[in-house]
Amino acid sequence: IRDMIGTRLVTWAWVVNRIREERPVPPSRRWPGPGYVSWIGIDGYLRARAPTFMTVFGPTLTQFTAFARQLVLITETAVPPGPRQAARITRLFAAAHAAGLAGLIWFDANARQRWRIDGDPSALAAYRRAARSRK
Repeated sequence: IRDMIGTRLVTWAWVVNRIREERPVPPSRRWPGPGYVSWIGIDGYLRARAPTFMTVFGPTLTQFTAFARQLVLITETAVPPGPRQAARITRLFAAAHAAGLAGLIWFDANARQRWRIDGDPSALAAYRRAARSRK
């Protein structure tokens, strides 16, 4: 949507959950097309059973490159608390940057699992360092 002088007023994000082996529904089947989408988003978490960025996001990113050219960002992600949380946060940001993603949005809430990082000073410091280094 643009205003009277052509300035974009709205950025549309088309968001999918990460592709999982147990539910292989190709995102291209639901792709509305570049005329309707400004950015592509992926939701996914680096849970204990999915230890790396590529394990979680790699298959989805590979499929996106086959049919779309929009900016990609991670629209919902987090790393669970634990002794390696700070290191995993650092690796998450570095991998997203290396993959050329537009950015990521941290899911900072307590739902079925505790995702907030403000209770762990080392995790919060890692997040702040990583976020500042990617500006």
